[in-house]
Amino acid sequence: MSTINYDEISYAEIITFMRVAQSLNMTLAAKELHVSQPAISKRISNFENKYGLILFVRSNNRLQLTPAGKTFYQEILISQKHLRNAFSKAEAVQASPIRVLKLFYEGFFDLPLLYQIIEEFSHKNGSANVEIYEGRNEDCSDLFNNTADFMICPDSYTANLGHYIEKLSISAFQFCILVSGDNPLAEKEELQLSDLLGVPLTVAHDNEDSPYVKALKTMFMPYGFTPKIEHVVPRETLCFEIVSKKGVGIASPSFWKRMNSRAAAFFSDKLRVYPIKGQYYPMSLVWRKSDKDNCIRQFTDCFCEIINREENKTIVHDSYN
Repeated sequence: MSTINYDEISYAEIITFMRVAQSLNMTLAAKELHVSQPAISKRISNFENKYGLILFVRSNNRLQLTPAGKTFYQEILISQKHLRNAFSKAEAVQASPIRVLKLFYEGFFDLPLLYQIIEEFSHKNGSANVEIYEGRNEDCSDLFNNTADFMICPDSYTANLGHYIEKLSISAFQFCILVSGDNPLAEKEELQLSDLLGVPLTVAHDNEDSPYVKALKTMFMPYGFTPKIEHVVPRETLCFEIVSKKGVGIASPSFWKRMNSRAAAFFSDKLRVYPIKGQYYPMSLVWRKSDKDNCIRQFTDCFCEIINREENKTIVHDSYN
């Protein structure tokens, strides 16, 4: 079949075919379209020749649709239904103002995935837009002064707000303590965060202001002190940095997975790994309980569905570990 240039198909050609297909009578179709019968016959003939289709045949002096013509007719009916729906949706959007949802983002979530969620939500709900703003405080006040409709923030921000908010759990930072075998702390059977008071720490992450480092600092808050983070290094050099300085570091429990087997075997003999039991840093999407409109529900449903897709579970997990 020859390549069809769909940009050249005119509405007049389609509507002529549909009128003839519905009446199976050139004369009636001509009257409906207010043109002559020969003009209708010529349009159909030109259309068939142009696209290499045989849409009609004459049998017993009656016009009939061919199998190709029937299929073409049925598909055009479906297209017309989509067109009517498009007009209806456009009219509905025009009749009601666009709802703007404001989401305050604390930098604790994979940004490309967040944009994917917003794009899919906007596609499903043409009457709402989502705007992203950077969070500015360590509580949920932005929700209650109507500055924000949603927040992606640590669960610690939501303390004592259970009666006022709804939340969707996302994931949680987790940590373990790495100690050089030459460090006196390596002689302990167990280590607690309180054992690290004043101890210089090495952390593997992008920079001192990264969400990971912020989460780590917050985890020490119940102990009444701020950790002494002296070295922020690339993940690849974390173990080397700790061993060479005979020091102490903080990492996620999955840090071994990022090393090749030879390096993991080498450092496993030179480091002690202490899990931080029961300590994690959960994150949530948070909104007001008083917000009951469809836009809020639809966004939270979309958010939940997308982050739970198999291909996104790894992204969410790796963002935190």
